[in-house]
Amino acid sequence: MMKIKVLATQRGSESWSAKTFLDFVLSNDYDGVEINMPQEARYISEFLNQLERIRKEQNFAFVGQVVLDYGNEGFEQHLKLYRERLEQVISYKPDFINAQTGADFFSFDENCAFIDCAQNLAIEHGIRILHETHRGKFSFQSLRTLDYLNKYPELELTADLSHWCNVSESLLTGQDFILEKIFPRVRHIHARVGFAQAPQVNHFMAPEWETTKQKFLNWWKQILNVQENQTKFTFLTEFGPQPYLPSLPFSNVPLANQWELNLAMKDLIKSTFN
Repeated sequence: MMKIKVLATQRGSESWSAKTFLDFVLSNDYDGVEINMPQEARYISEFLNQLERIRKEQNFAFVGQVVLDYGNEGFEQHLKLYRERLEQVISYKPDFINAQTGADFFSFDENCAFIDCAQNLAIEHGIRILHETHRGKFSFQSLRTLDYLNKYPELELTADLSHWCNVSESLLTGQDFILEKIFPRVRHIHARVGFAQAPQVNHFMAPEWETTKQKFLNWWKQILNVQENQTKFTFLTEFGPQPYLPSLPFSNVPLANQWELNLAMKDLIKSTFN
């Protein structure tokens, strides 16, 4: 039977210390974390020390993120920064890495250079590097992503289908024939509910989003059903803070609580898939 692990995101908790964040994660029955590690030596040291302590007592997952904003530096420099960030995250010894890779405006061959870089580092260091389906990256759209999967039979994905819904301005209507080719390559899921106009609904438990929520749950079921020879699978509850989290105009008051959303999604995943 496949073991499902649900991880917590560090997004929205950047002002917390590493210990405060990890204590919160543990107290809320998460199975691990996924983190885009801050560039602060004190935080990194505290995080890794606390992680070592936790792992002496329980099986706790640690996924490293590589999230690299493009600053108009050009293809070659962006590739250099991508390699450096990957090498940095590898040094933290995560279970695997989830990377946002390339750019939607780079050519196919240029994006392949990013994938080659990740694949070479994965082989060199003996670590799995997954690539997230994400707006703005090589994987911004389903059919285009399939082109890369066809070229790289070993390529593995993190599925954040909310981005594809936003890009296609639909709940992926008419794309089932593409998804059935992509889902077997997914090894990790970012569990956030988006819709045609945004990557995050205001509150996925509201009745007006029931049909949309069920669509995402069905996609996730399909992904799990085609995981040949996989004994475990990870989800990340990934409802983000503002501006991902919609807010009222003028006051900027958020329409929901980020952690309320993520904890509710954690419970939904565990009750649905375990």
